[in-house]
Amino acid sequence: MDNLDEELLARAEEEQARRQQLEQEKLQERRQQQPGAASQLADVAKDQAKQYVKKEAYAAASSFLVSTAPIWGPALAIIAGVGLVLGLVVFIFSVMVAGCNQGGVKGAAIKVASWVLPGNICEMLAIDDSASPGGSSGGGDSSESSGTAGFVSLIGVVNVDSQTSDPRVRACMLPKVQELFTFASDAGLTITITGAYRTEMTASGTPSAHSRGEAVDVALRAPPIPWDQNTHSLPAGFAGDSRIAQLVQIGKSVGFVPPTGDTLDEYNNPAPNATGGHVHVEFNRTSAGSYCDGTAV
Repeated sequence: MDNLDEELLARAEEEQARRQQLEQEKLQERRQQQPGAASQLADVAKDQAKQYVKKEAYAAASSFLVSTAPIWGPALAIIAGVGLVLGLVVFIFSVMVAGCNQGGVKGAAIKVASWVLPGNICEMLAIDDSASPGGSSGGGDSSESSGTAGFVSLIGVVNVDSQTSDPRVRACMLPKVQELFTFASDAGLTITITGAYRTEMTASGTPSAHSRGEAVDVALRAPPIPWDQNTHSLPAGFAGDSRIAQLVQIGKSVGFVPPTGDTLDEYNNPAPNATGGHVHVEFNRTSAGSYCDGTAV
């Protein structure tokens, strides 16, 4: 009997130990699962916080746009208006440039319209199509051009700069140009033509002597006299080049003096549209005709 009791007691103790072991294992398992659940809860909380922040940000942005509409609405309208005005100015400028530098009825109409504006717009927008390193400019009188009939080329007759777009003059101008080059050579000067025939208007809105083929621009070479495009003038130290005065005097000596013609020092006193230093010589006209062909009285 005693042995049986001892055996039952031993079994009871084993069963109690086994139950305690199972309880500890379950407890351990629950402890291991708890961090994962906490992590899941934290992730959910983060997502909810993000959604809340986005919602509040959208609401704030909408509120800001609504509250500032009275300000940015007119501002956008002003910006659009300025852009429209600038576009219109660019368009008008482009039309004026094209019209002022073309012939025909349209070009003439735009030129006439430009005279009523301050400063003769077409003169300021004139495109000098004979630009060269030696430069060129306009001379002027009050006569109309009669076309290019009877014009002759200066190429092969005197030195002509390679960038001179149209090196033609009236036949009556040629002997004087040759005489100018002969006198300059005798004085030890090297010169070249940088401007001859071209269509342009004077400050008074009439065709220039260049457009009649009765004017040329002459530049000194060997060495050339530099030109500052930024200041539209001679660089410091070159205004006193004695060759300029010599060339001006030669132009006058061959007959380009009033009332017959003019000799202009455009090294030191360049015309507004001059592209480089040069001396401009031209024949004048009267209501009767030109001093170039002897019809002026």
